[in-house]
Amino acid sequence: ASALRRTQDGSLALGAVPWLLALPPFAWLSILSGSWARRRAMARAARPHQIALRAARQHLANAEAAARRGDATVFHAEAAAAVTDAVRAQARAEIGGLTRPALREHLVRRGAGDELAIAVTTHLDGCDVARFGSAGAAQLADEAARLRSLVQRIEALELRPEEAA
Repeated sequence: ASALRRTQDGSLALGAVPWLLALPPFAWLSILSGSWARRRAMARAARPHQIALRAARQHLANAEAAARRGDATVFHAEAAAAVTDAVRAQARAEIGGLTRPALREHLVRRGAGDELAIAVTTHLDGCDVARFGSAGAAQLADEAARLRSLVQRIEALELRPEEAA
């Protein structure tokens, strides 16, 4: 006996047949979209330094805007975050738990050079102190220019990998 039966109007009652025919294309699309999403997630996980670099640039822009407004507290908080994220991006390692001397040593060991390592730690120390002080708008504009220069120097770094350091 055939699974197909005629309805009262003479057409065939197909039941689940169209759904069963549509199943292979839907399964194929599911597999494709799943592999695309998996590749995209793996690519994002492989590039956390680019995410940190974007964050550093955003903090830099926020610091410059705060300097234009004359908001010293926000400027110094954003400046410290910009430098920290830029170093984290270039080092491809988490540096938040390091003390300033340990950070300086880490940067020198990875090939940043004494001058830049000292500039980074001095800047971070200065931000910690100045965040709770007051600075004039002209002074903030000068500091913003120095901050941009420091972040650009950090971005230009080619640090050695941790295991080679």
